[in-house]
Amino acid sequence: MATRFNHPNYSFVIETTTQMGTHLCYWRIDQFVSGANQDEALTRVENQIAQHLREFMRWSGLVCFVTLGGRKEVVDIIIRDSEYEIS
Repeated sequence: MATRFNHPNYSFVIETTTQMGTHLCYWRIDQFVSGANQDEALTRVENQIAQHLREFMRWSGLVCFVTLGGRKEVVDIIIRDSEYEIS
């Protein structure tokens, strides 16, 4: 019996701040996006990320938002060449 593992191909970088806007950290979510219609699949994943962030903000009192999203390879390069420090 084979087990299939899907490798992430899309990444989101999220910034977390206090209610007053003080930067706390960046973190990253890597997702596997696939489907017959890539745009619809990506929209579903983006909606899931937004829902999770809303719930996290509701119970934590922090503010979170996606600052970067794209193909994993591109996000890797941007992170490597920028000032993003992923926690």
